[in-house]
Amino acid sequence: MPRFVGLRPDHLPRWPGKGKQDPGQATTPGYQQDRGNLQYAFNLGRVAYAKKQYTKAEEYTRQAIALNPNMGESYVSLGMIQLKENRPVDAQQSLQKAVELNPYDQRYHTSYGIVLEVNGDCPAAMAQFDAALALNPGEGLTQREMARCRASAASSAPGRSALKP
Repeated sequence: MPRFVGLRPDHLPRWPGKGKQDPGQATTPGYQQDRGNLQYAFNLGRVAYAKKQYTKAEEYTRQAIALNPNMGESYVSLGMIQLKENRPVDAQQSLQKAVELNPYDQRYHTSYGIVLEVNGDCPAAMAQFDAALALNPGEGLTQREMARCRASAASSAPGRSALKP
């Protein structure tokens, strides 16, 4: 009986030495070598986002959206990239699309609510936070953002989100 658990070494990504090649260009056997692959494009976008290369991240994420326009996670990633690039109106549109595609994902509602809050629309943000908490009542980020939005609405000053652009 085999005792190995996890990926076999020949299935692990082959990362080059430091400075030799961009991690987004790393090669792995199988599906990740195909540039027309949805998961490949999506993952490259996430790697670029983590490296704060937002233009490149947006390019890869848009490629993933072109390959599958019904994948809500791509729209969430695009919205977060746009928020980091200080384009909250574009981020709002992207996250609205994500919520439309998958209204049963609490993370989408929370992210959309945060962008609405950044755009100064606390009543709409509260509606998104309520929807998120209906799906996952114990989610901490949603509860904190809802409290921040309530406090902001009470003082009638624009709120600042935990996810600052």
